[in-house]
Amino acid sequence: MDFVGVATDHHLQQHPIFGHPKSLRLPLRCIDVPLGMPRGVLMLLAFVTGLTIDIFSNTGGLHAAACTLVAFVRPYWVKITIPRSNYDELQNIRIKDIEFGQFLTYTSVLVLTHHLFLYITESLEWSETLLILGKTITNGLITTAIVIAFRYFDFNQSKTS
Repeated sequence: MDFVGVATDHHLQQHPIFGHPKSLRLPLRCIDVPLGMPRGVLMLLAFVTGLTIDIFSNTGGLHAAACTLVAFVRPYWVKITIPRSNYDELQNIRIKDIEFGQFLTYTSVLVLTHHLFLYITESLEWSETLLILGKTITNGLITTAIVIAFRYFDFNQSKTS
């Protein structure tokens, strides 16, 4: 799993998509934390994760803000997308624990929230609205596919173990 992540990061560094290679796997770190984690700790963890990317990318807090927003929205979104009966029993949200459609909805909305906020704060111009939407949708689809692939690999590993 770690090798696949490092290989993906390296490939995206060499071939960036819309100039944001690091933002593609970043939401995975923010949405793949235990459900029982206190909100304050979750937001702090997301902020530090985004700030780490900002430090090495010289992006001035854009990733930190986007990750913190995802951490803020995530608990509310979990309550909306995951049935209450499943929510009490789950430690983490995995493909094997919920229906694929629920996982896809949960993941895609949080990823799109992250990317939309990131690209809006990066641009801050109304004249680039179509470009922002294009970046958000394109990178959102790619990121969601990457997240699902990583969760699928995790699902297969846990099935064989």
